[in-house]
Amino acid sequence: MKKRNALLAGFLWVIAMTSLMTGCNSQKPSTVGVQRYPINEALFYSPTMQDRFYDTPVRVSNDRYGTHLGISTDLLFKGQENPTENPTLDPLLYPTLNQIVEVIELYPTRHVTVAGFTDDLLTPQQQVIMSEKYARIVADYLVSQGVKPSQIITVRGEGTRNAIAENDDYKGRAANRRVEIIIHAQID
Repeated sequence: MKKRNALLAGFLWVIAMTSLMTGCNSQKPSTVGVQRYPINEALFYSPTMQDRFYDTPVRVSNDRYGTHLGISTDLLFKGQENPTENPTLDPLLYPTLNQIVEVIELYPTRHVTVAGFTDDLLTPQQQVIMSEKYARIVADYLVSQGVKPSQIITVRGEGTRNAIAENDDYKGRAANRRVEIIIHAQID
């Protein structure tokens, strides 16, 4: 009986921690800002990164390479008849992009990659050109707001590589049209 209760308590603890880390609780996350962590610890698995971008269009995800901060190009270049011709950032997204600048500035030794992605409606060559153009515009804005140019080590167009949804319908294509700012994990 004791073993059964211990297993049940452990199971409930895992559920509670998972819920807390993924933001699946019914309450709004705390408004704790991004904290500086010792160089050997990753900021990437901290719930404070999720908290920082709560109620913004930024999609935060983590992998072994670092933290990915993704924003839909439909929002970044909103209100333009044809954003493929001469895209310009939507000024309504400046505050969100400035939050990303603040996070990058907290970690001046971390390298940053800005990657653009598209859906499959263009030719493969156009996809790479367009996605790189989107990434370059965002990278230029980040630098104009104080990010050191030497910190942004890569600006690249990925086209349809690393799709996060199927390109079968509008919703899937819209999810795939994005720019990701990747703050790389510290390498010791």
